[in-house]
Amino acid sequence: MIATCEWVGLGGLPGAPIVSCLTRSLSAFYVSHGMVRLLAALDIRRYRRLARVLAVSGGMLLEIDITAGMPIVWTNCEGPPALPLVLLCCSC
Repeated sequence: MIATCEWVGLGGLPGAPIVSCLTRSLSAFYVSHGMVRLLAALDIRRYRRLARVLAVSGGMLLEIDITAGMPIVWTNCEGPPALPLVLLCCSC
């Protein structure tokens, strides 16, 4: 996480235990969120309502990143991946 923050131009991370805990928890959340998105996308007719909620959550992340002034590399990896779910929901 330190290397990623430095790479995208955010500087280093504080060394407090809470920072380590939150960054690891967030990473674990992203993995589980990605698995749920994949599950919804694989059976879009069954999980259409869930997929819509997940697509909206991607839009919220995009708005948060833009408002916070996050680097474009960070922003592009967080909110926009929800776009395929939006397109799948609209085609059903």
